[in-house]
Amino acid sequence: MNSLVHKLLLGALVLSVAFSSCLQEKKKEIHFVQLPHAEWTREDTLHFDIFVPQSQSSLFAEIQLRLNNDFEWLELPLGYTLHNTLGFTKEGKTSIRIAQNPGDFKNFKGSYRQFEVALEPFYSLPTAGLYEIKLYLQCEKPLLRGVENVGIATSID
Repeated sequence: MNSLVHKLLLGALVLSVAFSSCLQEKKKEIHFVQLPHAEWTREDTLHFDIFVPQSQSSLFAEIQLRLNNDFEWLELPLGYTLHNTLGFTKEGKTSIRIAQNPGDFKNFKGSYRQFEVALEPFYSLPTAGLYEIKLYLQCEKPLLRGVENVGIATSID
């Protein structure tokens, strides 16, 4: 009986090691752009390069914003485009909720706050190689103050 328990425990250990070795942790890369004078204009398009190592990969991306206390909007609407030099293009829109009420952000005690929003996943990219994400404002105001840094966090599966 004792031998059977040892064999079962050993079998469970071998299976768990084999299973965990099959799981790969996704590598997450983050790239930030610092905006001059903490200002983002409607004419500014931010560019982020992403290398996709093999075709049919899926790309997961998240926009990250670092705002200072000069930012005064409740929500930040953004547009984005993913494309490569071979003609693949996918566009989308998203919005980042900054505060619930006007003035909420002014009460924050600190140098900046960070906000994130995940983009829709890009499944089964057609080719390996260099892709670019373009990120741009979709608000009517021509200038937003208080945007210190804009980043893209990406992982490929």
